[in-house]
Amino acid sequence: METDARTAAPAASAPARRDGRLSAARLALIGGMLATVTGIAVLGLSGVAMPVVPPAVVLLVAAAALVAFGPWTWAPAVGALVVLAELAGFVATGAVSGLVETAQPGIMAGSWLRAAGIAVALAAAALAVIGTDQTSLRRRR
Repeated sequence: METDARTAAPAASAPARRDGRLSAARLALIGGMLATVTGIAVLGLSGVAMPVVPPAVVLLVAAAALVAFGPWTWAPAVGALVVLAELAGFVATGAVSGLVETAQPGIMAGSWLRAAGIAVALAAAALAVIGTDQTSLRRRR
């Protein structure tokens, strides 16, 4: 098993961060997930029926923490899966109709914030996963 000479840790678990800083893609992924959480909170405050603590909020915050603090190269992939699940929920529950809910501006604003967060997070997750893959390949050579 190969090890990272600096940390004596297995190469597969080498930190995805350099100098303690997150990549721009990881930061955008975290921001997108937190924007989605904010959109869900706005929807709750606007009167949309939901649990006191929606499961999506728990999953998104946990995934954002994993991406932010996890040293593993696969952490952005977990974020991507959680955001894909949120996208599926957004579409399957009919929440997409809130994007044009002009009679209730709070619902419309929350839906747009949620949708924008999902879009940013998905794009950033793709970049973070691709960037992680390239970094891993360079490390193996």
